[in-house]
Amino acid sequence: MLTIVSLLQNNWRVKVKNKNYNGADFTAMVQSGITQLLTHSAHYKTNREALFVFLIRNNLEGMLYYFIASALKLKAMIVNISDITTVQMLVKEDNIAAYVMNPACQARIPINKKIVLTSHCASSNYIRSTYDFTPFPYAYFYFMTSGTTGKPKLIQYKEIRLTANAEKVRGYLQITSDNNTLCVFPVQYMYGLSTMLSTLISEGGLIFEHYRLNSINEIIHFYSINTLPLIGDLMLPLSKVLTESRTRLATVLNASDCLLTFQATQIMNCCDVLWNNFGQTESGPRLFCHKFETTSDIEKRSRNSVVAPGFVISDEIQIKLKKNTDFTTGFSQMHYQTPYSADGYVDSNMTLLRNDGWFNSGDLFEKDSDDCYYWISRTVNEFKINGKFFPEKAISNQIMQELGYVRHYFSKNSEGFIEINIESTVEKETVSNIKNLLLQSWHRYDFIVNTIPLIPTTNTGKIKFISSGVK
Repeated sequence: MLTIVSLLQNNWRVKVKNKNYNGADFTAMVQSGITQLLTHSAHYKTNREALFVFLIRNNLEGMLYYFIASALKLKAMIVNISDITTVQMLVKEDNIAAYVMNPACQARIPINKKIVLTSHCASSNYIRSTYDFTPFPYAYFYFMTSGTTGKPKLIQYKEIRLTANAEKVRGYLQITSDNNTLCVFPVQYMYGLSTMLSTLISEGGLIFEHYRLNSINEIIHFYSINTLPLIGDLMLPLSKVLTESRTRLATVLNASDCLLTFQATQIMNCCDVLWNNFGQTESGPRLFCHKFETTSDIEKRSRNSVVAPGFVISDEIQIKLKKNTDFTTGFSQMHYQTPYSADGYVDSNMTLLRNDGWFNSGDLFEKDSDDCYYWISRTVNEFKINGKFFPEKAISNQIMQELGYVRHYFSKNSEGFIEINIESTVEKETVSNIKNLLLQSWHRYDFIVNTIPLIPTTNTGKIKFISSGVK
């Protein structure tokens, strides 16, 4: 049974700015944090079986708090300080044991529920293998869904499912101790956590940095990065930077829900291997994966200008495609059952809601004769024109291919017109070119081109779905 705290014994390395950390460094910090948390809990008679909310400002703090929660076998939720109001919306205050944070975090919390962890508390560099602080056999971690389709939901995970998924990811990616992986995603979300755990398991190098296009090439060279997880929206501008500087990566991992063919082919020119992946907060970071080594492979495994998520990462994962009668095209809703998935959703009282172990992904999928799975669309965002599929991804792919990266989304108004929404910062000439492209290549559809001040996104950079069915 692999726990997160057991990974302190591995010979990994973490780099943040100009500072280096290893397992011994973190062991000292973890033990210090445990000592302070136990002292506070004893003094205020904290409900040890309730939820501990860890408020973080950065990935380094997040990583530290995962270790502490694992060591004490807590029910824990690790969130950015800015998300505290969302947590309080999802969980009743009586079910929160305490808020744990760095002294620099500014949050108005009653003193009996506020645990401030300083880095100057004297303690030994030894962490006991067992604690009786809680009656749980291991830690439980709680995550918020991204909220792209509405109000976020709260889900519960046994930590051993998270580490098991990360071990499987490490295996199929063949991550070794020589790997230096750049993690630009928040570790309180699934993709950042998976990146962190799979690197610690492989005893590789983990670099925490913010993604900035004007400095990414310098970061890659400074840290000798060879593995880079990335969302599709960043691939096109990054490929231009890497091409101009003649920089090549060993591995790029797609972290998007869907990867457009043109995004994939452009970044493929700058790396040896491109992995497409698909997973959800509920499923664990990975359900499907596909390895690409040439642009022709990408084109062969694409449908409607979207790259196939690929094949299940393990034979233990079961997939059901249930026909959706709302569409004449025969697309199916994808349901899954996996040993790496969440225990289920919890309500505001932290009660686990009953479920049969199967999750509805909320996506439309197809499968070919090779058992390769193809993503079609989000079910709630699907546009029907006379009962037929509207090829929004194919249109987006063509816009990128002919005009470059333009952030946008589609919606459908009450009169049945398709709207394409573009941020107002886009140059007028580009907007005009988009109008001409739609008129010439997609004239069978009626479009309205809107410019809006800002496209709404989640904390992980995903475009939010809004109530009208907009993406």
